[in-house]
Amino acid sequence: MKNQLENKKGIIFNESFEIFKIFIENLSNMKNINNKNLNLSKLYSNDYVKIFLRYLVTLIKIEKLNAKDIKEIIEFITSDNQSRFRNVIKIYIFKLCNNLMNSFEEFKNFKFEKF
Repeated sequence: MKNQLENKKGIIFNESFEIFKIFIENLSNMKNINNKNLNLSKLYSNDYVKIFLRYLVTLIKIEKLNAKDIKEIIEFITSDNQSRFRNVIKIYIFKLCNNLMNSFEEFKNFKFEKF
């Protein structure tokens, strides 16, 4: 059981998190550049970010990760409050949380302040 949790945590830590940071920075900086290859890069980067966040939210909800486990990830996501893209990421995290909850009441009562 413990190995299973460690394997799941490996999905969002270490190299995966480093790739996530690179993709977030790249997506933040690719605002209005139009190029066929760049569009494909945006698509793959966006998908990676969405999958990464899905695993993160799932582990928070189901596995009950605590704030210490994901402190670095949360700090990275919230580090640039002026970035509209980072705000979209925050909204997407709330959307994922809402989708994983069984009801809106469960979503309202979830202790987000722990994170």
